[in-house]
Formats: sequence, C-alpha cells, structure tokens
Amino acid sequence: MIICVLAGGEGSRLWPLSTPAKPKQILNFTGADSLIQRTYTLMQNITKNIFVVSEKSHQHIILKQIKDFDRKKMIVEPCRKGTTNCVLLAARYIKNYFKGKKNNEKILFIHADHIFDNKINFISSIKGAFAVNVKGGIVIGGKKPTCAGTKYGYIETKKINNDLYKVNSFCEKPNQQLANKLYKKPNYFWNEGFFICTINDLANNLLKTNKEVHANLLRLFELPSLYVNKFYKTLVPSAIEKSLMEKSDNIYMFPINFSWVDLGTYNSLCSMLGGGNIIKGENIYEMENTNTFVHNSTNINVGVIGLDNVAVVLTNDGLLVLNKEKENLVSEITKKIK
Repeated sequence: MIICVLAGGEGSRLWPLSTPAKPKQILNFTGADSLIQRTYTLMQNITKNIFVVSEKSHQHIILKQIKDFDRKKMIVEPCRKGTTNCVLLAARYIKNYFKGKKNNEKILFIHADHIFDNKINFISSIKGAFAVNVKGGIVIGGKKPTCAGTKYGYIETKKINNDLYKVNSFCEKPNQQLANKLYKKPNYFWNEGFFICTINDLANNLLKTNKEVHANLLRLFELPSLYVNKFYKTLVPSAIEKSLMEKSDNIYMFPINFSWVDLGTYNSLCSMLGGGNIIKGENIYEMENTNTFVHNSTNINVGVIGLDNVAVVLTNDGLLVLNKEKENLVSEITKKIK
C-alpha cells in the first residue's frame, strides 16, 4: 500500500487565516499539531510508505513539522495547478521512486485538510477500500448521508455488493431543494474525496476519458527531471473530479463508516470547533452575538456587537467580515486582493 497526501493548496476560502504563504495545511486549528501533521500521523497507522505533495513555497515548513519524514518522499509542485496536475506529478514521482516496479500497486490519494471523527473506523474503512478488487477501476469513498446537507458532493450509485457500488454520476454541492430529494434516495452517498488506484489504471482511465490530460501524464513520465518544472508551469489548472472522475465509467465506491470535516470554509471550521460563539485570540471585546466566530491575531483591539452568523477575522494579512451564508465568495475576494 502507498499513500499520497495532497498538501499543496492555498486554502483561499479561509483567508486571511490561510494565505498562499501560510496555507491551512500547515496551520494549527485544533490542538498541538497542524493539519498536515495530524494527517501524516494518522496515515502511519495504515502504511509507512507515505508521500506528501507540497507547493514549493512551504515545503520547508512541512519538512520541519513532520519530524520523522523521509525527504525523498516529498513531491514538490513548482506552482499550484489544481488537483489534476498535482496527481499527475505525484504519479510521475512515485513511478520513478520505485523505478517503475510498483506501477500496479494501489495508491491512496487523500487531502491533508480533512478531519476524521473516528481513528479506528477510518483505518478500517481505508484498509477495506484498499482490499476491494476492481480490475482497471478507481475506488472512491462514500458515506450514507445523515441529513440533507448542501456542503457535500453527492454520488449516484448502483449496488454490486455490501462493499462495492458502481458510480453512475456525481452531483457537486446541490441546493437545498435538490439535497432534500437526494437525501431520501437510498443509492446516493456523500463523496468523501479520497480515491485509490494504481499508476497504470490512472493512465488507462485517462486514455479513455481525457486524452489531453493523458498526454500530459505521459509527457511528465518521459521528461528528465531538469525539464519537469518548466513543463508543469504550462499546464492548465483543473480539478481531478472534473478531468477524470465525472468522465470515467470505471469508478467504484466503497462505503465508509466514519464522518469527516473538510476544513475548507469558516462554517466547517466553526462546526469542528463546536459551534455557537467562538472567540480566538486576545484583545477581543464582544457583546450580544450569536453563532459568531471572532479571531484576532494582532495587538489591535476588536469590538464585535450584536451580530448573528458572522465571522470577523483580523490577522496581519487582512481583515475579513463575513456573513457565513456567503462563505463561497471568500475565494473571490482573495482573487481581487491578488
């Protein structure tokens, strides 16, 4: 078993806590460890063969945070180009690391910014997903919805047996009306976001569904290391869900029995921290607020009065005042700031 932790994003929806220079995966939200430290430690319960993909600007921080990490298993992105290209780069690196001898060994690709509620159930589910035999296919994780949530992507499936479902289609974060319908259908699951496949199966599925991305993968395989960064910078950013998962007819789902939080927004952060009024930092003075998140990491005094469902975040990188119902617009703000 091989695990590849994707830790190259910038976490723009959590600005100004998360910035390109200090992305969320290297930050500490819940205790002594950063998200990448938590994820890496958890993955060690499954295998010691763990690779990490990091964007070049913060690779040194990750190397400092993960004390026992083998530097030879650090995969460095020269720039951020989305999960599709991140996975292609990782496949190239892992292929070369093992000198092509493990192209048919399964690899778990998983994000560094997910928080899992049950260590034992998580380990059991991941090992179960590894054990599933789908010739030439890609296995993703799915959980039966516990509510008509709109924060998750949904997977339409057809049951093969208790441990395996064929994926028919994906529905990305539906509106409330559609979520109410999907929740009631027994063949719909929440998409957890990880996937398992071999390097050869990744290439073969791309050959059938996305010849442009397949060509990029082959080019990365062929290029000497000296020229990889230059070529990588020319690639068009894209998400692996759009470039492969939604186009392939060879995707399968393993039902998982743990819950998770994708720590990508202020609502998910507040949910993980327990909800209600959450105060983080010093020099904060608040009165008569409900369901409000206030963070201050500066020496400036901050007063917050009479707000509901609002996040107020002040750091040395900026000030955000957010109606949490509009959290999807935070990343648009960061584009304007750049």
